[in-house]
Amino acid sequence: MCLSIPVLSSLHRPYKRSTPRGRGHPNLVVPARTTHVEFQVSGSLWNCRSAANKAEFISAYASLQSLDFLALTETWITTDNTATPTALSSSAHVFSHTPRASGQRGGGTGILISPKWSFSLSPLTHLSIASFEFHAVTVTSPFKLNILIIYRPPGSLGEFINELDALISSFPEDGSPLTVLGDFNLPTSTFDSFLSASFFPLLSSFDLTLSPSPPTHKAGNTLDLIFTRCCSSTNLIATPLQVSDHYLVSFSLSLSSNTSHTAPTRMVSRRPNLRSLSPATLSSSILSSLPSAQTFSNLSPDSASSTLLSSLSASFDSLCPLSSRPARSSPPAPWLDDSLRAHRTGLRAAERK
Repeated sequence: MCLSIPVLSSLHRPYKRSTPRGRGHPNLVVPARTTHVEFQVSGSLWNCRSAANKAEFISAYASLQSLDFLALTETWITTDNTATPTALSSSAHVFSHTPRASGQRGGGTGILISPKWSFSLSPLTHLSIASFEFHAVTVTSPFKLNILIIYRPPGSLGEFINELDALISSFPEDGSPLTVLGDFNLPTSTFDSFLSASFFPLLSSFDLTLSPSPPTHKAGNTLDLIFTRCCSSTNLIATPLQVSDHYLVSFSLSLSSNTSHTAPTRMVSRRPNLRSLSPATLSSSILSSLPSAQTFSNLSPDSASSTLLSSLSASFDSLCPLSSRPARSSPPAPWLDDSLRAHRTGLRAAERK
């Protein structure tokens, strides 16, 4: 005997998950995605004492050491010498330089730089510098880096501090890395008081940090200096070379940058609404918060000043609270030319003093 058991069957409905109220995608806050990029740059500094008869050696050495850049002082390249810059430029490096303005022998600054980098000359032609020579470039790709090469001839200091102040003030303090390096010709035995009283405090005011270095000259002096801002130098080595009385200083620069992928933040300004304030209302509010005339006259000058300022601040806060409004994005000023920039540089130098 066979029993049949009835079975009730139905199609399976897929589970549909409902989104809880108040937790939809429009309510989610997406965190900022920040990419930390770090670059290791291989650089060197050398007072070559004439690159004219060492062009092949300099170019070959920079290629052999795989340098990203090689800063040179005392290139001795004149304005009419085109053969030496051509010889220094190769497939491994591009040469950029500034010859000595006068017809005297010596001087000159320059840099061999990797062809993988995009760079431009820093627009500092409005400055009148007489106490030293310099060459400045700004690397724009694959990162931002300002390089300032300085050569100060030996002798009296003259306007060295003031002109160096004006030159470094021309670089924007926007967080981009800056390295100031070169032959400053400031032996410690001769300029000890000057270094501690003027030179190092000046560079510290620009947040420039001196990289510790062994002697860079065969006489035992540290004449070639390296300063950095918003970056750090490591593995600094001074190598004596027979073709110059200055040692070749090699080092590594660590550059880091944080790239945010969030939408740009809308600028907002906060300011009090002073247009709605009447003088009578302000006067009444201040008088009501001040003590009586007899009590106020018995206070010391410091206490009376502090009481008056507190009353003013409290009255403004109560009558004119801060209001938020979108900030306007101002276009670049076409009237800010090189002449005005030069005056602004002098103003900053005077304010720093």
